[in-house]
Amino acid sequence: MKAKRKIGGIQSAFALIAASTIALSAPAGAQQPAGEPIKIGVIVALTGAGASLGIPERNGAVLAEKIINSKGGVNGRPIQLIIEDDASNPDGAISKANNLIYREKIVALIGSSQTASTVAVGGLTNPIKLPQVAFSGLGPAIERDRKCVVHIAPSQALNARAILEYAKSIGAKKLGALYDSGYGTVVYNELRKISDAYDVTFAEFLVGEDPLPHQAEFVRSYQREYNRLPKILEALGWDAVHVMLEAFKKAGLGAGNEKLCEAIRGPFKGDMTDYDFSADDLNGIKLSNIVFSRLVAGQFTRLPFQAKEQ
Repeated sequence: MKAKRKIGGIQSAFALIAASTIALSAPAGAQQPAGEPIKIGVIVALTGAGASLGIPERNGAVLAEKIINSKGGVNGRPIQLIIEDDASNPDGAISKANNLIYREKIVALIGSSQTASTVAVGGLTNPIKLPQVAFSGLGPAIERDRKCVVHIAPSQALNARAILEYAKSIGAKKLGALYDSGYGTVVYNELRKISDAYDVTFAEFLVGEDPLPHQAEFVRSYQREYNRLPKILEALGWDAVHVMLEAFKKAGLGAGNEKLCEAIRGPFKGDMTDYDFSADDLNGIKLSNIVFSRLVAGQFTRLPFQAKEQ
């Protein structure tokens, strides 16, 4: 199989799954976008250890592209995602980013799926002030200085606090933790397959079986497109594209890199959660935003527990 697929005349990674055969009709009165497309580069891990992250992120982003264009695009112009696979490799991410920036002439970049690749790509985007929306949470300290790179996923510290807050609420005194990088992700996915035999609680932001009111439209659209419920990674892809959509609306089409960066640096109400990209951790996600769910008989159910800000 070739490493790229066609999206709107541009080569990009992998074909959509066969389930995505139901076309979403444009809203009544919506004018079909025309003219020069607004190119947004997307770098995700579609192969390698990070593929379990990159594939759902790609799916959410592609759905956002389709919905936005069905509603008229941005001021009548379509957005066009140029999706590249970094193969879970920072060197691959750098190569793809250079191609997107200097050959494809993208106006913004989304990705990558893993911290190492995000940091590597940020070394290219930040000096030229190209807006970058990263799927990874804030990583090394150097990323705090990269003001044109925002992070749409929660930080590792916030994830840890969420788990500990729930453990404290149920009186747990001892916790075990198994962790790794790429291999750990694979193991985690295998554990998820058998977790319905256990009483397992998860901290996340989106429960597909029981979405919050503002998430319902995204969940319905995703289920209609892919014939399955979305989770947090799909929501990340969806929100990342909409972050850029909002920036285009604020800064105006044709705005320079720095102006687009400034347009991103502020509050944004996403479908996954509420963000503030001007915050010190570059996304402003709060502990109280996290949703807790319990897996019972193969179905996730949202819990009433809510972690409190400290």
